[in-house]
Formats: sequence, structure tokens, C-alpha cells
Amino acid sequence: MMSHHLAKRPSDSAATVALPAAKLARDPSSPAFPTNKEATDLPPKTRIFYDILASRTDDDVDATLDKTDIRGVTTVDVEQVHPHAATAFFHWAGHRHLDHDNHSPYSWNLIVDILSTNCLFTRMWETVDSIHSRRLLLLDTFASVFSSLAASPGCCLLKAFMDDMLRYDMTRDTLALNSLLSALCRGDRLDDAHATILVARAEAGTLLDADSYTILLECYEATPDTRAARNVFDKMVRDIGVDFDNVPAYDAFLTTLVSSNSSMALPKVMYYLDFLNRRGCSPGVGESFFRAALAVHLEVGELRGATYLWDKFVGRRGLVRDMEMYNRMIMLQGSLGHGEVIVDYLDDMIFNGLFPNTNTYNVVL
Repeated sequence: MMSHHLAKRPSDSAATVALPAAKLARDPSSPAFPTNKEATDLPPKTRIFYDILASRTDDDVDATLDKTDIRGVTTVDVEQVHPHAATAFFHWAGHRHLDHDNHSPYSWNLIVDILSTNCLFTRMWETVDSIHSRRLLLLDTFASVFSSLAASPGCCLLKAFMDDMLRYDMTRDTLALNSLLSALCRGDRLDDAHATILVARAEAGTLLDADSYTILLECYEATPDTRAARNVFDKMVRDIGVDFDNVPAYDAFLTTLVSSNSSMALPKVMYYLDFLNRRGCSPGVGESFFRAALAVHLEVGELRGATYLWDKFVGRRGLVRDMEMYNRMIMLQGSLGHGEVIVDYLDDMIFNGLFPNTNTYNVVL
């Protein structure tokens, strides 16, 4: 899947931008490219390009590159050059060496990404026109466009999805909608995301799938808005049912509920957890939900629920426990005077290679 501001090669992923489930809505900015001085493992030819592009103005680049008299510039060379100066090098390499801009799809997408990231939207759409005329336009390109438009206040992504994709003969399917929803959620534009869903369904017949709901629920986890999250979860169950494989959605939803300050947080969490269990589903064995739920149970002194979670996630599903988890359970058991259970936890700690520390003994005492 494409990161926030970096186009991928089409060959890198069959699904291109298909799976936004793994916390895509809160995806950090893409990793920084090394500068020409920091990149130590460059091929000699690429090193020459780096040094020229990093030390010349745009007006001087073409002449300086011509003077190097380097032969056989390839699409690989274009893809390796530092993105800060990529547009200048892109045009020079295309005109001089690549048979009139016969660039790779990845190179074209990288240019779109650079232009859109810098809010040069007119030039971006001109480049999209060029890509389309060469029959190289992919959903990767629009994923980059969506991300940059979503990060720019006032830009209308609904038009890009409903009108521009149609104009460029792109399919406005669920995969494309998920790419758009991911961008909107990263841009903290949940209202726009919901509006887009309604229009896409009514005018393009585009429906949500499990990934769509995961994007929304993970975004609400970051908010968190428990009422809206419950509405999305309930709609997901009505529309697509309960899917054993849709674990990220359940993780995000239950973590949102348990992290709220509501006095009803625990009852609601246990209700939905039981709802999922009865249908053979549950959150994953990741730590986020378990830690949050365990902390809330400890805060209110709710031993039964904490023990249930421990047995389910640690005993049955093999969640790897750590010192903090043990200390929380020991604290809870100690507050209720269950000394014999504390001994069992201490034995279990040692059996699993964890040895009581000062914090543990302070909790016990």
C-alpha cells in the first residue's frame, strides 16, 4: 500500500492501495529520503546526478547534466534520484535519454507525488493528463493525489473521486473509495469521509467492504468518538455481517470504547466482546485493547472482568505478557486480599522468564 506521500512501484503490491487496515488512518508521514551527502551506497552514475542536482539551480541543471556526457541513462536512474530535484532530472532524462519521456509508471507517479505534496495542483493534473495519454494511469497515482488534496484545506476530494476519476477512465470501485477514505481520515476529515460514502453509493453504486469500515473505526479510535464508532460498527454488522478475519476493525472499535471516560465503558465493552465471541470472532492478540481494558478494570476494581480478559487473551490465545501486565493483575488481586493468587502470578512470571522487580514487590507489599 502506498504511504502517505510516496508512490510505490506497481510491481511492489498486487493490491496497490487495497489494504488500509493496519492503522492507515493514523499513518505517519513517509520516511525521509537521504540527502546526496547521507546516501553512501549509491552507484557512481547516480552519485554524479545527486551531486549535480543538489548544487545547481534549475536554470543550470540541463547544461551541467549535458556536460557530464553520461551515456545510457535508464528509468532506474530516474527513480533513484533525490526527489527534491526529481522534476528537473525527470524532464532532462526524458528528453535526452528516454525516447521522448518514455518513463516508467513509478517515475511518473513519483512526479505526481512531488507536485501534489507541494500543492502544485495545476502542474499535477497536467502530469496526470500525460500519464493517462500514455495509458500508464494507475490507482497508485490517484492515491497520491487523494493524500495531498486531503491535507490541503479547501480541496474537494469528492470531485476528484466522482468527476476526475471518471474523466480519466478510472473505476470508482470500493478499492478506489478506500484509498480516498484513507486520505480523508489521515487529514482528519471524517465528516467529508461520511459525505463521500453517501454520494459514492448513490451516484456510482460504490459499496463499503470490511476494509472501508476498518478505516473508519481506526479513525474513531484516534478521536475517540464512541457514539459515532458504535454507529459505524452497527452499520458494518448490518451491511457485511461479522467476519472472523476482520480483526483490525474489532480491535479499533473495542479500544475506542474502553478508552472513553464514560462510566458505561466497561459494560459496553463486555457486551460487544460477548457479542463477537458468540459469533466466533474477537479482537486480535495485539496489546492495545488488552492493556487499555486491563487498566480500566484495575481502576474500578473489577476482578471478574479482568480475570476473564486475562484467561481469554493470555491463557487461551497466547498473548505475550510483560512485567506491566503482571503488576497490574497482582495489584488488582492484592487490593482484594487474594494473596494465594498473587503467588500463582509470581510463579507464572518466573516460568515465562520474567523476574519480579522493585515495582512488583512494592505492589505485593
